[in-house]
Amino acid sequence: MSAWKPGVSMTSIEGTTVCIVEDDPVLCFLMREICKASGFKVLAAASDIAGASCMLDNRLPDILLLDYSLDGGDDGMELLSRIKRDYPGLATVLVTGWDIHKLAARLDYVAPDYHLQKPVLPRDLSCLLKEIDAAKLRPELAEAA
Repeated sequence: MSAWKPGVSMTSIEGTTVCIVEDDPVLCFLMREICKASGFKVLAAASDIAGASCMLDNRLPDILLLDYSLDGGDDGMELLSRIKRDYPGLATVLVTGWDIHKLAARLDYVAPDYHLQKPVLPRDLSCLLKEIDAAKLRPELAEAA
């Protein structure tokens, strides 16, 4: 798993899709607006594993933003495990307010591609999405992350 670090990147953005799995409606709304303002298409948003699974089974996004703690006691790591197994090419970003070092043992088992710490800053989310998109165009960027 790579911690995101800002940098300069080229982007394709047009047509790049993002799916948001977040149980906090305010944060979900804000992340959706940041994605749209950054030029990404937001397919949908869900607040639990069942909703997210349904979305992913219908249309696979390019990037998945996934909260660690979800509605109904759901654990984002359960969904992440399924995604890594069923859709290994899907770029995943774990968004959490938890101390990432305390989650390290679980993250070693099923590691997201990137993580963002809450509170999520608009610039950080926008830049990270653009870097992920650029890495799709230039695979050597993904290897350097």
